[in-house]
Amino acid sequence: MLADPNVCVVIAPEGTRSATEFWKSGFYRIARSAGVPVTCGFVDMRRRVGGLGPTFELTGDVAADMDRIRSFYEEMTGWRAGKESRVKLRNEVEGDLRLCEG
Repeated sequence: MLADPNVCVVIAPEGTRSATEFWKSGFYRIARSAGVPVTCGFVDMRRRVGGLGPTFELTGDVAADMDRIRSFYEEMTGWRAGKESRVKLRNEVEGDLRLCEG
């Protein structure tokens, strides 16, 4: 499946339709384990647009990778303004940044 360039897996890192304190880390673990890039998708209701943002390889430096993702989403307004989940993994807060160590 990974060898097929036409295969795309979409994962919503919030993991739910309501605001959450943290994003789920599964998207990070899956992408790192599979050696595939991550593409940031979005719906920005303030501008009334949606689409795909940057695609990049995760480096394994969770803090730096998440900073890059946060930077992309910082100006976005979600479907329900004020109810967006913050772009943060529980692992970042708990200090466990060993997602998918080799």
